[in-house]
Amino acid sequence: MPPSPVTSPEPSASAPGPASSAPRTALVVGGRGQMGARFVAWLTGLGVATDVLDADDPRTPEARGTAIAQADLVLIAVPMRVALEVAREVAPWVRADALLVDINSLKEAICEAMADGTAAAGAEVLGLH
Repeated sequence: MPPSPVTSPEPSASAPGPASSAPRTALVVGGRGQMGARFVAWLTGLGVATDVLDADDPRTPEARGTAIAQADLVLIAVPMRVALEVAREVAPWVRADALLVDINSLKEAICEAMADGTAAAGAEVLGLH
């Protein structure tokens, strides 16, 4: 008899489960803005260790790069007028096993910039909204 539609098969031992595939650390670029702060609150509420990087961040450029490189998820939540510039600055620091996401409504240029910037590392890129 086939399994009922509401019954899921047992996960394979080699397939990652939700806990192992969820990000443990996140960095929200623009995390003190209206949208960024909402993502910070949401991620923190999920138990994700979340850092914020804003234009007035006192860290040195190297320390900012380290913060980007340490994050499993890097979310760009900045105004559209600076999004492309920010994506070009952030993308080269993203690890190969991390995800770079932006939330702006216009996608082509920013997704290209993120993909170009992460090409060397091979990180995943996702445009939301």
